Amino acid sequence: MSFAQTLRLLSAILLLRCVQCQLSTSLYVPGFDPQPMSASVVGVGVDGRTTWALRKGQPDTVDTSSYPDFFGTATLVHGPNDASLTYADSRAQFTIGQICTFSENTLAICTIVAQGSTATQTDVITHYPVQAVGLTRDPTTTTAASLTLTPVPSSLSSTLTNSPSDILAPGSGTHTSSFPPSSSTSDTSSQQSGIRITVAQISILVGLLAFSGCL
Repeated sequence: MSFAQTLRLLSAILLLRCVQCQLSTSLYVPGFDPQPMSASVVGVGVDGRTTWALRKGQPDTVDTSSYPDFFGTATLVHGPNDASLTYADSRAQFTIGQICTFSENTLAICTIVAQGSTATQTDVITHYPVQAVGLTRDPTTTTAASLTLTPVPSSLSSTLTNSPSDILAPGSGTHTSSFPPSSSTSDTSSQQSGIRITVAQISILVGLLAFSGCL
């Protein structure tokens, strides 16, 4: 790898580092009240759904509120028209799954499967901020788990004919991205000029990283 290519790679890494350390997002998490929570992307499906791994987050230093204990990891599959969540607390021997379809972007009609029982409820869609911590896999190729949604009757019946295994049937999708190949030239002066520009860019990036607290 040439010196210029190395500098380009370093520039991309620094930029990614800056983006990750400043990354935040807002999610609708069925069944959870607003609380400090971290979220990492597991994958993005071709159907537009993003799979998130949710864990207990760090509260703000000035936040004196008390929150319920969030143990382990919950899996959230969030799409433009629906959201589904599975969570198991091994300490309490408790498992729950929820599948919600959005109505007019304000209400979520949710099917809840917990401890062998099923029910439905209507929830107001509320997005709250989570601490996004980047990818949990190689970002160039990811596979997202998605759920097969079972239509909820308009009467919001509390009894469903589907078993939990039917409701929580997994699917998959892939999303692949790649960097375009870098061009090269045999002209020495052009290479030197390109190196000077790259160094300047890296200097700016390093300064921004230091200013934002990423370094």
